[in-house]
Amino acid sequence: MKLAYLPQRLTAQLQSPLLRNAYMLIINATATSGLGLLYWVAAARFYDADTVGLSSAALSAMTFLSGIAQLSFNDAFMRFVPPAGAAVRRLVGYAYGISIGLGLAAGVVFLAGLDTWSPTLTWLRENAAIQIAFVLSVSAMALFTLQDSVLTGLRQPKYILIENAVFGVLKLGLLVGCAAWLKEYGIFVSSVVPMALLTVPVNALIFKRLMPQHIAHTQAHAQPIHPREVARYVLGNYLGVLAAQVTFTLLPVIVLNVAGKSAGAYYYLPALLATSLRLVAANLTASLTVEAALDQRRLIEYCQRVLKNGLRIVALLAAVVFVAAPYVLAVFGADYAAEGSGLLRLLALAAIPNVIIMVYIGKARVEGRVRSIVLLTLVQAALELGSSTVLLGLFGITGIGLAFCLCQTLVALVLLTTGLRAVWQRGKAG
Repeated sequence: MKLAYLPQRLTAQLQSPLLRNAYMLIINATATSGLGLLYWVAAARFYDADTVGLSSAALSAMTFLSGIAQLSFNDAFMRFVPPAGAAVRRLVGYAYGISIGLGLAAGVVFLAGLDTWSPTLTWLRENAAIQIAFVLSVSAMALFTLQDSVLTGLRQPKYILIENAVFGVLKLGLLVGCAAWLKEYGIFVSSVVPMALLTVPVNALIFKRLMPQHIAHTQAHAQPIHPREVARYVLGNYLGVLAAQVTFTLLPVIVLNVAGKSAGAYYYLPALLATSLRLVAANLTASLTVEAALDQRRLIEYCQRVLKNGLRIVALLAAVVFVAAPYVLAVFGADYAAEGSGLLRLLALAAIPNVIIMVYIGKARVEGRVRSIVLLTLVQAALELGSSTVLLGLFGITGIGLAFCLCQTLVALVLLTTGLRAVWQRGKAG
């Protein structure tokens, strides 16, 4: 493609809500990742590796627990909010209430059993204030995550960008401020306080302004939302969501317990950076789900467009990360570059076949094929967690990157010959 035609092509793509909203979500992911990079650079500079390792494991555990509390309302919001009409308030309100309650319960149970599943995190029970803060933070994180899915379903990704930019700046400021007077807990406090504070204004915006606008603009596409249908979707998809959460949020805890505190830090930062590449595919799929939910007749067309654009973007970014990995990690320190470059490179390559997997998941969401999503995520989790544990012992943290690269490629090839055959055949014909 000639460079002279790129502006015209981009302008044409932005006329479509499918790609316009997807690109806005990708910009948000990029900005969030950039601020996250600055955050962890500062963390590595102001805190020792042991503190970074313990704090990152605690945040990963909290992320896992909040994932339990969210059920699979994230996916449900992207599927049911767009055509919900006036029922959108009730749908979101009930989901919020359930998630907050589950978050509180999950936090309490986790703290009670720390001696069993993660003795290295017993510092979370040092005093009542830390325990209460952790439990409340689980629910706050669940709400903070869910509100982004609501904004996506309302087709308002620009507010996600604003929200996460403010969150990133506040978090970074608190991190530096806490380094002097709250050394051991600075990373944890700086992560959860801004998150909890931002849920209030963001949800005021959602319920008072954005929902009424959405109801008015989508009247022609409004569909009845049956509670039983939503419940079947949420509960059926829940097992798959938990499987995915186990893989990505418990691996840092496994690394910490198997390889030690420093290895936990050296694993967590490359994994965090690689997550930004996976978010590109996730955000493209989110836009696919929202737009196809409003017009299911164009599902195959939307899948083909997302697949083509997603592979182009992620392949380019993965190539950049592969080359720049040691230089990026050197910002955190020479040890981070030496220990984590191989892991980051392999995780970047694994993000390419992940685009194919995410398009399949988006297609299955719109079609209501929850069992297919659950089966896929369970197979992925078993392959990735099992092979990562084995290869971690053989090759250190680099083995986890190799495991993800092999597993993602295998699953993507299977999907291309089965559930996505109609999509790539249409693209080939076009």
